[in-house]
Amino acid sequence: MLITSSWILDTLICITTAVFFLYKYTSRKFDYWKTRGVTYLPPTTHLRQRFRIIDVYRQVDAPYFGVFIFDEPYLVLKSPDIIKRILIKDFNHFWDRTILAPRHNELFANVMFVQKNPEWKKVRARMTPVFSPAKLKGMMPHINEIGLKLSEYIRKNCDDQLEAKEICAKFTTNVIAKCAFAIDAKCFEEEQAIFVKLGERSLIFVG
Repeated sequence: MLITSSWILDTLICITTAVFFLYKYTSRKFDYWKTRGVTYLPPTTHLRQRFRIIDVYRQVDAPYFGVFIFDEPYLVLKSPDIIKRILIKDFNHFWDRTILAPRHNELFANVMFVQKNPEWKKVRARMTPVFSPAKLKGMMPHINEIGLKLSEYIRKNCDDQLEAKEICAKFTTNVIAKCAFAIDAKCFEEEQAIFVKLGERSLIFVG
């Protein structure tokens, strides 16, 4: 049934109406920060501007400010005092992350950093004793020893072009291998260390 006597006009009316309701739906939260009196980055459809939060972070002179990722409001914190309070005193209200838990992969779904409550709390309860002050104190000699290997590796290869990401990966892999498995991964002595290869294979399996 036609609204007017012209199907072209009817089509334009339908398209305009659909666009209007789509805009109203996607912009329904755009006054979220304004109504709360929070300094915020105005929402935009320009993708390049969406991901320049670091520029706003440096420019905004406020302890926190709001941004929009697509149509969802997010709060960016700058104040160390507020961040500390959220991570310690008020942590019970902020434990979940926005990342999606990969339920399709049983192995990766059990990684604490991607889990949501209440599963996250159960895994954390099992992991907390591993990082007690006494355990961390016992790890420090190993970490310091690997730190010396790191310094020596950089000194020997300072004339070459070094990749910071690769060096950090060698250090963290050595630390994890030594502290968690009591294994010397020899990441700084061997370019193709077995422990590194096994780690890469496990990541491929998880993916």
